Formats: sequence, C-alpha cells, structure tokens
Amino acid sequence: MAVVVGATGAVGSALVGELLASPRCTGVTALVRRATTMFAKTPGREKLRVEVIDFVDLERRTAELAAGHDAAFCTMGIGQPRKVPPQEFWRVDVEYAGAFARGARAAGVHHLSLLSACGADERSHVRYSRVKGVA
Repeated sequence: MAVVVGATGAVGSALVGELLASPRCTGVTALVRRATTMFAKTPGREKLRVEVIDFVDLERRTAELAAGHDAAFCTMGIGQPRKVPPQEFWRVDVEYAGAFARGARAAGVHHLSLLSACGADERSHVRYSRVKGVA
C-alpha cells in the first residue's frame, strides 16, 4: 500500500494512476487539501482512498492514515514558485514535505520518495534550488 501527498498535481496524479494500475500495489491513500473528483474514471479507482485533511495538521494525520502502508510519496510543490510569496513556497516545499515525512516515519512506513528538482542544493544562490535542497 502507498500513501501519496501531492496527488492532484501533474506528477502526483500520474503516479496515482500508475500505482492503481499496478498489480503489486494493493491500495493507495491520497492526502489532499480539497475534495476532488479527478480520479473518478481512473482505472483501479476501487483501490483508492482520498482523504481531505488540513495540512496544518499534516504530520499527525499522515501518522494516522499511513499506518499499514509500505511506501510514501511526496510529490507536492508549488508549480510556479515566482507567483507565490517566498514564505508560501518554503511552507509547502519544506515544512509540509517534512511534516509528511515525519508522519510517515511515525506510521512505520519504510520507504519515502520525495520529488525534488535538478540542481537542488541547500547552498545554492538560486532560491528555487536552495529551497528544494533544504527539503
């Protein structure tokens, strides 16, 4: 079983589709901020559980909802970081990603994959690369 945060984005939705199509994956839990019907016609939909949660409480809710899962995938991020204040970019890409990872660990998940970026480096002079590197 897999838990995914960022499931409604471009990469996350493709990942959810692949996981649902895989006979090796017995179930997917998608943690989302708003209700969505985007997976209504996705093959394998019966293996999907969508949980709408308040991301302010992401760590605790992940710890609860990811229990019994084998893998956690963090694909969330700001698609166009220049269109949001720097603190919002930091909150999503660093704070939420960290909360998800800590929650998955607390749930006993043994595998975590984080979608980052080429050139991610916490010492970078480029804000995007630096934030991705910190995450």
